[in-house]
Amino acid sequence: MVLFVVGVILIFIFTVMIIYTVRHYCFLWNRLFGKQRRDFQDLPGKYQPGISILVPMHNEEKVAANILSRLVEMDYLRERYEAIVINDHSTDRTGQIADGYASKYDFIKVVHRTEGKNRGKASALKVGTVFASHEIILVFDADYQPSKNCVQRLTAPFCDVAVGLVMGRVVPLNAPDSFLTRMLDLERSGGYQVDQQARYNLNFLPQYGGTVGGIRKNILKAIGGWDVTKFAEDTDVTYRVFLNGWKVTYVNIAECYEEVVHNWKERRGQLRRWAIGHNQCLFAYFWKTLTSPILKFAQKIDALLLLYVYVIPVLMVIGWLLGIYVYFFGAYWWWILFAALMFTLAYNNVGNFAVFCEVGTSVVLDRRGRVVWLLPFNLFNFFANMWVCAGAFFVTLFEGFKGVAKEEYILEWEKTKRVSGINALGAETIERKEAPRPQIIKEKAVEESKIVEKEVVEESQTIEEKVTEEPKFAALDSALAEAYRLMRERNYGDAVEVFKFAVQVAEDATATAMLEVELGKIYFILGEKKNAIQEFSEASKICADCGNEDLKREIEDMLNKLIPLSGKES
Repeated sequence: MVLFVVGVILIFIFTVMIIYTVRHYCFLWNRLFGKQRRDFQDLPGKYQPGISILVPMHNEEKVAANILSRLVEMDYLRERYEAIVINDHSTDRTGQIADGYASKYDFIKVVHRTEGKNRGKASALKVGTVFASHEIILVFDADYQPSKNCVQRLTAPFCDVAVGLVMGRVVPLNAPDSFLTRMLDLERSGGYQVDQQARYNLNFLPQYGGTVGGIRKNILKAIGGWDVTKFAEDTDVTYRVFLNGWKVTYVNIAECYEEVVHNWKERRGQLRRWAIGHNQCLFAYFWKTLTSPILKFAQKIDALLLLYVYVIPVLMVIGWLLGIYVYFFGAYWWWILFAALMFTLAYNNVGNFAVFCEVGTSVVLDRRGRVVWLLPFNLFNFFANMWVCAGAFFVTLFEGFKGVAKEEYILEWEKTKRVSGINALGAETIERKEAPRPQIIKEKAVEESKIVEKEVVEESQTIEEKVTEEPKFAALDSALAEAYRLMRERNYGDAVEVFKFAVQVAEDATATAMLEVELGKIYFILGEKKNAIQEFSEASKICADCGNEDLKREIEDMLNKLIPLSGKES
């Protein structure tokens, strides 16, 4: 009897794994050979509604200046654009840094929270939403650095009135730092380049990730606002928007750069928090998704599979243990009928490798072929993730059985340690000081003491000097090295700025023409074909008298290909 039950459980686990395998391969096939949805994403800058950007912060002095500098440089109509920093119970210089920027730029506002029992990102967003004066709300975490056109690309889909939620792509900024950061770079690449885009192509559910995304304020209000009792407020909002009939859109070209965790301890805490929050949403929205009168059958299946992603590690652990039991104690004769199960027993007891295939495909799509050699090492990350997620499932289950009432929840920030203070240009934006900031600014306070005013003025002067400082390079070679480094990290927005600097300091016509060609290529990658044609045309003029026939032919070929494309779009 025991062996019979074990066999049934193993067959069930095998079936679930096959379902997820088929799902992943469908995504892979669609991403490689299917029609790629873009909808209104090719209209950045043409539609610029009023937007409020929320940036929740808690002890973010190392990275606060980076995100605020990026928001200052954002290519968006300033009169239709505001940034709201929510300084949530910080004990370092986060508030001072934010106040310094707010004193210099009118569109930046700062809300200081020093009271209230509930803390955490969801609580901070709930407060920030109260101060948002525009209809579209975007959210960026403090350690993220959006590209200059990121906001334009994120807001473009909102010209479709049926779109309620938009998500962009996250790209690790510090991938070369350690073995773990390289593994997380692979994970992010597969998750966004293949998984998210394919779900969007197939009209399934792209998941909002809590940052680099936006939501309509009236929709957020209609679904009940941010839920401060959920560890994963992003998954919670995703399902509430989707189940209420609004579209969730993914914008793969809206890239934003993040600082991923550097060590396994931080990774474990981060993943555990995500898994617990996601499983909370599983228990909250499983039945609502299954019985939804709005969703199509295929949408329900995919949404349910997405809810269960953090349960799969539990099934895998059970499969391992039962597989060992069956190996030592034998199996029933009728297992012969399940020859496929026997042949794939080892696969079943290890896991779903379709995910690795997705990651490999994403690397190819990103034209980073050499990174594929790192793919086998991702097994270490895979096994670590499995044990953490399995433990998180039982924690969520235990909390569910305890039945804690919503009003009894008291959440705190579970911070990921920031290691660097480096921005995307490689320059340290703010110098860290250990002196804690005194808690003297209360939430929604208008008046400040003279001591704080003096502090803010001094900080503002320091920040002004730092922000206005342009990237300088000792020679053209160092500028080019920096530019190509940024391109390898797909930070094309900053690469453009560095190449422009290189054009100014180039000493001969051939070098200048070649730099203009590189600029044109980057603009083409960014989808800005008119700018690309302009750069290639400029290179053609410069190259007319330089005598480099090969370069002239290359430029002419590019122009001949680009001009018809630009004509079709216009």
